[in-house]
Amino acid sequence: MKITYQSNVLLHHYTLKPEKHNFILCVTDTGEFYEISPMAAEAVQRLNHHEDLQTIEMNVRQMYPSETVDILAFISQLMELGLITEIDGEKLDQRHAESPDARLQHISPKLARLLFHRFTIPILIFFLLGNGSIFIFSPSLLPAYTDLFVFDSMALNLLLYMFVTSVLLSIHELGHILAMRSYDLPVHVGIGNRLFFLVLESDLTAAWDLSLRKKNTVFLAGIYVDQALLCATLVLKIVLIDQTMIQAILSVILLDICIKTIYQCCIYMKTDVYYVLEHSTRCYNLFENGRNQLGKWIPWIKKDLSTEVFDGEERIVKLYGLFSMVGALLTIGLFAFYFIPQFVYIWQQVIPRLTYPLQDPLFWDGIVIIGQILLFLSIWCYVWIKKSCYNKS
Repeated sequence: MKITYQSNVLLHHYTLKPEKHNFILCVTDTGEFYEISPMAAEAVQRLNHHEDLQTIEMNVRQMYPSETVDILAFISQLMELGLITEIDGEKLDQRHAESPDARLQHISPKLARLLFHRFTIPILIFFLLGNGSIFIFSPSLLPAYTDLFVFDSMALNLLLYMFVTSVLLSIHELGHILAMRSYDLPVHVGIGNRLFFLVLESDLTAAWDLSLRKKNTVFLAGIYVDQALLCATLVLKIVLIDQTMIQAILSVILLDICIKTIYQCCIYMKTDVYYVLEHSTRCYNLFENGRNQLGKWIPWIKKDLSTEVFDGEERIVKLYGLFSMVGALLTIGLFAFYFIPQFVYIWQQVIPRLTYPLQDPLFWDGIVIIGQILLFLSIWCYVWIKKSCYNKS
């Protein structure tokens, strides 16, 4: 579509909120928000007042004489972001926010506020310090990769772990859902992936207009629930020391929560902790700018040309790049001390079982294990392809 100075441009309904250095533009129809410069905010407001494009360009250039002002290029950028609904009377393809789950909207905000309130973050800090202290004084409670293997049957072990991790993941997301509902906000839950892990993802976009403390409560709600469960698990392991099977299952729970806690610290991915950092520093392109910073040291990281570092953000971006590398080391540690040893042990058990007679239960145990792995890989590929297609669209 050709855009000229005579074009009439109609924007989506939006709200504009000033931030530390820039503005946050939230599109009402899609629920998406973008960080824009004061110059861009001025142009958007003038567009909304239906000024002609040439007048907007002239006035904005007078206000920002040191900046390059090209209103036609700016309109093209707004089109790519889906912020324009109509040009010269022609409707553009519309993007809409995913509808919140109606069942989740029935959760009472008053009920949710029993768990999530102004003391949530101090309580979370108490849980983190308490759990850390228990591990320091009782290092034998630290999880080992062998905790995964409760039974002789590898299939039963994987089924147990899949059940435990699914329940804990659901409880983690329930924390985010309840935190959102405590502020009477809508929420949508989908499925995504982080590296090789399938994850549930709560869409927390509706929280963008909350105060920083409330937003951090929403972002940390899942970790808050995880740490409460971790504390309860540690106490039960100490108290129920003679219950062998219960101890084994508690060890699986402990293993899963500890892995998820370390994963949250891997801020080179957009984890809950990452969003706390992003909003606390008000550097809303921290992930993209951090990758560009890492690209100076790691040549195979492709530079993202759609973002820039604003004045005053350089130090924060450099620190984020440094902590991203620490997160990468934590991920390597997880693979080195947990995932790879577990995988090797499983295959050491499964491969010989495939040579057993058909009537031997262990032969079928090996077959089931292979089937479980293939099923997991199929689901992971499906989610990855679906997410890639959505991002491209």
